[in-house]
Amino acid sequence: MLICLFYQETSRFNLLQRATRGTVLLWLWRSLEARAGMDSIAGQINHLVEVISQQGLRMELLAAAYAQATLVASSVAIVSPGATALVYSPPGDVLSLEREAVSDTLIKLRQLATEKGITLLQSLLVPGDTNRAIVFATAGFRFLAELIYMDRPAQLQPVHLSKDLKLQFINYSESVRPEFIRALEASYVDSLDCPGLNGLRDMDDVLTGHKATGIFDPAGWYLAIYENKPAGVLLTAKVADRSATEIVYIGVAHDMRGQGIAGMLMNKAIERAQVQGVEELTLAVDSINEPARRLYQHWGFTDRGRRRAWIVPCANRRNLL
Repeated sequence: MLICLFYQETSRFNLLQRATRGTVLLWLWRSLEARAGMDSIAGQINHLVEVISQQGLRMELLAAAYAQATLVASSVAIVSPGATALVYSPPGDVLSLEREAVSDTLIKLRQLATEKGITLLQSLLVPGDTNRAIVFATAGFRFLAELIYMDRPAQLQPVHLSKDLKLQFINYSESVRPEFIRALEASYVDSLDCPGLNGLRDMDDVLTGHKATGIFDPAGWYLAIYENKPAGVLLTAKVADRSATEIVYIGVAHDMRGQGIAGMLMNKAIERAQVQGVEELTLAVDSINEPARRLYQHWGFTDRGRRRAWIVPCANRRNLL
């Protein structure tokens, strides 16, 4: 774990290092909603580290600000495959008092991420969290989208389709990785789902990032083929800490929209969730993507919560290769 000490007293380095690690992890765990029965700080931290390790993620970017050997603020980034990292910062009560210090840690975190080849930092803020939004904006982050998290009971029956194209479904393997990437690219054209991300990441990194979401199983990744060309893509994964299957990504090629392919992919996702024996099917959607929201509501999804995504680009991977 990299630690950046501002206003440090070198003689207190080890003590401050331990304090920072514990404090940041506790903040992070609280932001992820501590599980019932995990009352001790040590228990919460150990469980959090275990969950992060199981997901193949890495906690290695940490910036902390000190004033006269007192921890003032800190920010931590969890790095995931695909050259992105999710940023966590202190609770709102700390932010309201130490905005400048927290902003400094975020700026330093961005510098560290650039040095390590991370292309994108992102953070998910609760709607209405004005203090945090101001701090992230001051540090160079920009608002991307308000994400709506939606769930559906997995055992509800699939929706009857008025159209039934003869699609061929191919499961993922490394031999067809290029075809999956081309299908992703085709689905991005004129997409209303987080369009501000377009062009910020290499498509190979995007696919790698999707593989790191949840518990990857190639049997849950589908490339839809219609008349010998990619028509759509569906990526699902079992959620690690709840009885749910997540629709990690669903998209239809631009020139194939309006033919009922999205509905066929949705039914495929329901079929997958039922095979896995989970209780729920879950997904996230950009709040401005009205067509997708209507589709999900038609398929029985209801809103569970919202988060506002803020991002800042870092290193350009193409320049690092």
